[in-house]
Amino acid sequence: FCWNELADWYVEAVKGRLAQPGPDREVARAVLVHVVDHGLRLLHPIMPFVTEALWQRLPAATPGAFLATAAWPRTTDVPSVDGEAFEVVRQAIDAIRTLRAEYGVQPGTGIRAHVGVGAGRETLLADAALVQRLARCELVDAAIPAGAAAHAMLPNGLALTLPLAGMVDVAKERARLT
Repeated sequence: FCWNELADWYVEAVKGRLAQPGPDREVARAVLVHVVDHGLRLLHPIMPFVTEALWQRLPAATPGAFLATAAWPRTTDVPSVDGEAFEVVRQAIDAIRTLRAEYGVQPGTGIRAHVGVGAGRETLLADAALVQRLARCELVDAAIPAGAAAHAMLPNGLALTLPLAGMVDVAKERARLT
């Protein structure tokens, strides 16, 4: 969870919120501190020295208190949150990154992803700034241009098309696939 969910996705997703002053920034910061605090408490029995050093640096750390004596996290009833919206964004970012790597498109190269018709389309377009930042890809709500392109189908049926004209040597790619 700490590596694959928190570090890979939540921290990267809230960087934009943390950069903007205001109440939303403080909410994102409070959630991040709370989750890191509880994550360190859970990891402490198997990584005592590292977790103690990190826990001492949290904003809510009390001088003289130790993680080893801190209360163990307790479960609480939390209202159900629909994570499907972010899951569409996450799947799109993964698909774009995979296509970039598969076709050897350099990370700094600007590329566009044309969003097809399907479930989650509006959600994906609403979070276009996040997709652009994490996948280094501009989402486009327009017709797909003719020519060489890579396609990805998300699990919900939404299609993404990345035109590769000028970025990939089509003859080399054809030979590789053959």
